Amino acid sequence: MKSRWLLNLSLVVLIAALAAFAYWKPAGDKAAGVPLTALSVDSINRIRIEKSGAEPIALERTPEGWRLSAPVRARANRFNAQNLLRVATTASSFQAPAGAAPLSTYGLDKPAARLWLNDDEFVIGAIHPMRQQHYVRYHDTVHLVDSHVLGTALFHYSSFIDTQLIEESRRLTALRLPGVRLALKDGVWRREPHDTKISVDDLNDFVAQWQNARALSVEKLSRMQAAAQIELVFDNGGKPAALKLEILAHKPEFILARRDEGLEYHFPEDVGRRLLNLDTAEK
Repeated sequence: MKSRWLLNLSLVVLIAALAAFAYWKPAGDKAAGVPLTALSVDSINRIRIEKSGAEPIALERTPEGWRLSAPVRARANRFNAQNLLRVATTASSFQAPAGAAPLSTYGLDKPAARLWLNDDEFVIGAIHPMRQQHYVRYHDTVHLVDSHVLGTALFHYSSFIDTQLIEESRRLTALRLPGVRLALKDGVWRREPHDTKISVDDLNDFVAQWQNARALSVEKLSRMQAAAQIELVFDNGGKPAALKLEILAHKPEFILARRDEGLEYHFPEDVGRRLLNLDTAEK
């Protein structure tokens, strides 16, 4: 009994200590230090990344959102684009004149990457041996910045491509798949030919899977030959607009090609089965 009482007392003390820490912890989640830049996120319209041995990556802000302009043209992954902008507002925990020591001291002689936000350059050097922070040269000063803020700048270009197959602004009105045809009539989805075993809810769920489909990865279009074609139809100001897709593979990955974008979307094999087979779609 005494040992249990001591254990309970220890837990109470631990909880009280954690509560006190949470209460007295400084507000906000920014790292301690001085602001790295005076840049406003809203003023940044161009992003560029250069890494040794890799093609430059360029993004630009458009009225429709961020788009990748190099090494391919594509809709941009908004989350990763926003992560790059965090560099402008992050904190620097260490500052030293760039000429105070050889660049090799900070790994800046062979940088991991160079990042530009508009025309402002950030040279990303080595990671600190004792901290989860990277050395960064900005203007004439070397800084230490939290590594998680800079990690996105080290990603492969494909990580900056939006993985959603269909643009959010588009709304489906018909699907023409191998063996399955659906059309939206009077606000209700119908299968052609009609199948009494398939409910309206089943049809709605099936269309929603297409409308919201996100690939595991997106790559440049390869030379793979099409195994079959799919046609998606959207409402375009009261007129139908068709988008043709090509099935490049069913397994071990389900791969769809969008030749209008010059890209191919890679899905798990089971997702491909659900997208193609209405009667076997998960309910």
